Amino acid sequence: MVLLGDRDVWLAVGSGNPTLSGWGYNHELWVTAYATVDYSPQIIDDVADWLHDLPDTVGMASWIAKTLRYIAGRMRPQEIDERWSDVRAFGNLREPLLDHLPADPVDELRLAAPFYDPPARATTAIVSRMKPRAIRVAVQPSVAMFDGAALSRAAASVLDQTFILLGAGRARHGKLIEWRTADGKTAGMTGSANITSSALLTSARQGGTVSWPSSHRTIPGSSRRKGILSHLTSFGTCGRRRSLAAPQAPPRPSFSAVLW
Repeated sequence: MVLLGDRDVWLAVGSGNPTLSGWGYNHELWVTAYATVDYSPQIIDDVADWLHDLPDTVGMASWIAKTLRYIAGRMRPQEIDERWSDVRAFGNLREPLLDHLPADPVDELRLAAPFYDPPARATTAIVSRMKPRAIRVAVQPSVAMFDGAALSRAAASVLDQTFILLGAGRARHGKLIEWRTADGKTAGMTGSANITSSALLTSARQGGTVSWPSSHRTIPGSSRRKGILSHLTSFGTCGRRRSLAAPQAPPRPSFSAVLW
């Protein structure tokens, strides 16, 4: 979601659909940014690029394409706030999202999503690429779609395996791929992409689902060592939000456009 004012930009990249469930009932994951058109985090510039390029891949009316590119031009910052250079937005218009995940072995891999493709092809590909020493997979049987046997086979090469069954109740709709490296640093990818082959293994130009995730690095330390997935399992929520603000709060925005 993009909220664009005269001088201000609000951005939310996450798992919530624009529905009563997505914005009011489900537990979701969001990365948010607030900045001005003069000075903003890299993620806002990334989204501007994605909006500009979207009409080249997805068929749409010419006036919609023109509007998207107008908004992209309006929200593009004049200067990037380098303090948040690790927080990026990656689309899959031209290349699969899997290509944005690390190819070096990781210490621990954590997965959570409401949908896993039945053959677990995406999970298999992630494990094959990242070669984790340990893996933790969270599913909510009351609402999720997955094949337990296929997920087990996908994780078979990992020595340390944990499968977490989340209780019934409010849907855990957040999508999360999170990993910790051997040096203790934690990073993650969250957004609209489920852990499916159409969302992660195929680009939009190849017929895959158009997905728009963000990737961010968290600060190493004991308080963050378990990552976002620990909040999902320990506190029953999949709704941890990270907000990126401009150095100085700009005036109250005068909203002139809303983009879903």
